[in-house]
Amino acid sequence: MPADRPTFEPSPRRLAGFLTFAVIALVLALGTLREDHIFATRGVAATGEILKSDGPKRPYTVRFTTKSGQIVVAETVNRNGGDKEVGDSIRIVYDSRHPSTMQEERSLYYVWPAVFGAFGLAMATVGVALHLRDRKRNSSQSHLRGA
Repeated sequence: MPADRPTFEPSPRRLAGFLTFAVIALVLALGTLREDHIFATRGVAATGEILKSDGPKRPYTVRFTTKSGQIVVAETVNRNGGDKEVGDSIRIVYDSRHPSTMQEERSLYYVWPAVFGAFGLAMATVGVALHLRDRKRNSSQSHLRGA
């Protein structure tokens, strides 16, 4: 057997790296799924007024009135882009149980959980597949060396 032939030692560190990214992505998927599920199932739409705006992709401070007449001032994250200013109206969805938990109204519920979940599953699959491939190559090379 030639001495310069590469060996394929399975790398536990590489597997751990892939699985770490997979776990992080799956935790993000579950977190965003929980948040999206709350707004999709018990969210109530309302129109609020922007009291403070620091520009696009920055939190807005919004004042709105719940269906029960409670006035709420809370921060939301501008998820839909755009550049709203103080005094502008904004459509929001608030949690009926905790009205200060709210976000800008959007229609793409469950997209981010699906993206994070798919990424996490892909990372786990690739990591395990590479690890198994290297184990198989190492095993066959060991077998060839012994023959």
